[in-house]
Amino acid sequence: YYKKDENYFYGKIGQLKYKISRSKASEYPLKFDDTNLKAQMKELLGLPYGWGGYEFQRDCSLILHDLFAPFGIYLPRNSLAQSKTWQSVDISFLDNKQKLDFIKNYAKPYTSLLYLKGHIMLYVGGEEALIFHSAWGLRTKNNGRKLISKSVLSTLDMGIDERSIAKKDLILSRLLTISFLNLSKDEQEAIQKALAKYQQ
Repeated sequence: YYKKDENYFYGKIGQLKYKISRSKASEYPLKFDDTNLKAQMKELLGLPYGWGGYEFQRDCSLILHDLFAPFGIYLPRNSLAQSKTWQSVDISFLDNKQKLDFIKNYAKPYTSLLYLKGHIMLYVGGEEALIFHSAWGLRTKNNGRKLISKSVLSTLDMGIDERSIAKKDLILSRLLTISFLNLSKDEQEAIQKALAKYQQ
């Protein structure tokens, strides 16, 4: 845009001029706060899954890339690279109860990424330890898939009540790392101490 007033942004795209209400648009980057992040997430919730961006849809890494981009926070395009972009901590050696306890105690809602091979999720928080992710489906015992095929808010043990899904194939069972957007020195030390206790 080339100017703004109390009500509108005014701009040009090529030779075409536009005027857009300030209630419908914001300057870039958006302020990274709870209200804006939840508004962006609401826009992306329930969209169809598209592996690798198939038919212009979003897979797990693209949905997180697009969620954070308006805030000027860059995430690479695949799940493994995203898991290594922020401060990454290995939790693969924990059992499911320990993983859940660790996540509830140390993961930061909306700024912690949870990674398993081929899939990445945003930790949202709450008593049930909710995650936001775009998923094709959960592996079943007969090597099929219990389809999800969209972006959802779910628990880490989604599918635990399904007879067709083995416990070892739950998201929680397969988690490898947790990545933090920002950690203070004190938080880093607390995390390392907690993980050391689990290893004793």
